[in-house]
Amino acid sequence: MMWLVLMALASADVRVEPAPTAGVESVVTLLDDAGRPRNGIGVRVVRREGLAGETQTSLGLTDSLGRVRWTPIDGGRTLLQAGSDDESIPVAYAGVPAATATLLAAMTFAGLLALVLGLRRPNGRSHRTRH
Repeated sequence: MMWLVLMALASADVRVEPAPTAGVESVVTLLDDAGRPRNGIGVRVVRREGLAGETQTSLGLTDSLGRVRWTPIDGGRTLLQAGSDDESIPVAYAGVPAATATLLAAMTFAGLLALVLGLRRPNGRSHRTRH
């Protein structure tokens, strides 16, 4: 009997629809190996697992259809824990992450600065000729 329970847990199906995106509600659905809903299962998400700043959020118990609603706060790899099952899932960013936007802005500024300085001659006059 214990072997059957372990087989059911090992082959349980975890679905997240629509694909998780930061700020957009998704529905997590838990099904057993026969495709039946798993109701009353506690579901939680773990962000930054094993790293500084790790956060765990309980989503609640699945309903009679095996569902629980979830709106991810941020993008990146997230561990979804449902009962004794763990599933690592990617969460899409809603936009460009702040660190990426800052890096792009700094690189653009540096490129423009290099362009402006490159157009000047060492003696301070520009390459432009007067007519």
